[in-house]
Amino acid sequence: MTTEQGGVEFVMSRPRRYAFIDMKGDVRKLVGPGIGRIVGWTMQKGYFDKSPPVVIYHDSPEDVPLEQMRMSVGVPVNDRAKGEGDVRIEVVPAREEAVFVHKGPYTTIGASYGALMGAVFASGRSPAGPPMEVYVSDPNRVPEAEILTEIRLPVRMV
Repeated sequence: MTTEQGGVEFVMSRPRRYAFIDMKGDVRKLVGPGIGRIVGWTMQKGYFDKSPPVVIYHDSPEDVPLEQMRMSVGVPVNDRAKGEGDVRIEVVPAREEAVFVHKGPYTTIGASYGALMGAVFASGRSPAGPPMEVYVSDPNRVPEAEILTEIRLPVRMV
């Protein structure tokens, strides 16, 4: 079932399998290299399924300094994938998610989070876990103003 409110869709996701590496530090400096590393690892191992990379943010820049932010950088993988070293395999379960598509540079994504959170609370729901950003567009191939980033927030009824 899908419903929409203020540009935010509420959807039931399906289970998704990812290879993740956990990182801590300035997102502006770590996300790009982290994505490159996990994509390279999954391609080398034959686990890559050609879906967009993701980052789960365990902290908000409103709550902690950028240099202390914790994140899990990942990419969807096939069923053969096995963790190794600091790479772990995790299944993100099926769940209700609020989804907002941000268009434009990453530096302006804060306003999209505001719209997402406003719609979540207005719908009688609340966050049920950390947000996941899905990097639909490759910033090396798409003009900055055209970059698409899905913000997916697990939610529950209050």
